[in-house]
Amino acid sequence: MRLGKTLGILGAVFAAVLIFGTQEVNAQRMELNWEGRIDDRAELVIRGRSVRVRTISGQRNRQGSANWSGNPRGNWRPGRASVNKRSGRGSVRVVQQPSRSNNYTTIIRIEDLKGGADNYRIRVRWN
Repeated sequence: MRLGKTLGILGAVFAAVLIFGTQEVNAQRMELNWEGRIDDRAELVIRGRSVRVRTISGQRNRQGSANWSGNPRGNWRPGRASVNKRSGRGSVRVVQQPSRSNNYTTIIRIEDLKGGADNYRIRVRWN
């Protein structure tokens, strides 16, 4: 009787490790490093591995360059986003978190309110 109980418990623990191990792989951190030139106000609209610059005001902005790191497996959906400005004189912040209701789209707003454009380097991470 005890052997059966012990084997049952070991089986449950093994199954839990398999399940949580798989979720750990799917929850791997993703990171985007973006560089570009911004004048006044613009937003980075990020969906999947696509990054589009949307000009709100000021001179129209070029796409910039996007470099991704992290390679999750399975049906990865971005978690909560955070942004870190690495260079640029204005402010950078997350204005939309990814969710099912917005098709997992992250929006980062860059505001450069001083005269002329400036070069920006930012890092966006998802947990």
